[in-house]
Amino acid sequence: MEEMRGAAMAYYAKMSEVQRQSFEKFKSLIDGNGDGKVSFEEYFDYISIQGYNHLPWNLFQLLDENSRGYLDFEECVTLFYMITCNRFVFCGGNDCKSPLLLGLHFVCVECYRATMKDLVKTAELYYQKSSSDIKTAAWDFFMSLDNNNDGKVSLHEFLGFMCDKGHVKMGTSQFFKELDNDNNGTLEFMEVMALYYIIKSGRPFCGGCAEFIPGMYFTCSVCFDNGNDLFCPSSSVTITQEPTSTTNAVVLYEPKTRTSDHVYSLLEVAIGTAVGNLCTIL
Repeated sequence: MEEMRGAAMAYYAKMSEVQRQSFEKFKSLIDGNGDGKVSFEEYFDYISIQGYNHLPWNLFQLLDENSRGYLDFEECVTLFYMITCNRFVFCGGNDCKSPLLLGLHFVCVECYRATMKDLVKTAELYYQKSSSDIKTAAWDFFMSLDNNNDGKVSLHEFLGFMCDKGHVKMGTSQFFKELDNDNNGTLEFMEVMALYYIIKSGRPFCGGCAEFIPGMYFTCSVCFDNGNDLFCPSSSVTITQEPTSTTNAVVLYEPKTRTSDHVYSLLEVAIGTAVGNLCTIL
């Protein structure tokens, strides 16, 4: 709730005269006796009269962080902000124990992990319905990552491949752990297939916190059409283009081709051919 409170106070500081009058009216209605403290009874009467049936049953307790039994000024501002700006976003996961999302998130932690498992299942279904050529290329790709041929991909092998391919955001130990659904410290075949599925489906990373977004996400039309931008052009963030080469680069460096590079390309070709013959959702 701390992030929500901060956003609410920033909203309050930039209120127009009309918005401030609206807040004062809200405050006079919800604080029935005018003592500057909104009790649960006053809160409940207000939301009942206004017909706010969509509010979470425990919202008062969430707002009253110090458990004093009433809402102070900042907590009232937070409630006003949440109602006015419709900041009631709920997690869409089944049987979610914390449905109200209070921060800048789209899913709670439990449903995030469940979505990662769903990605592995999706990759497995995709593999099962693929042609024999794709299955062969997929296994060759997996074996090319498994440098010591022990039937699994270690963190070291994973990081080496991701670094070579330039997948900087995914090339971390944290992302490796998220792929490792059974928490055994290595990636099995289907977990590697989930990695490939994530890469090819263009699953995004948050432009603010750089966290992976496994499930449904939202973007404006400008950012959707220009997927390489992390922020909207209209935002306060300045977007700079990194140079592609240095001015004194006169020698072309050609690194030694790894086996995984060749097999990765074969898998690309095999899937590209299959996509031309049937509809595939990535």
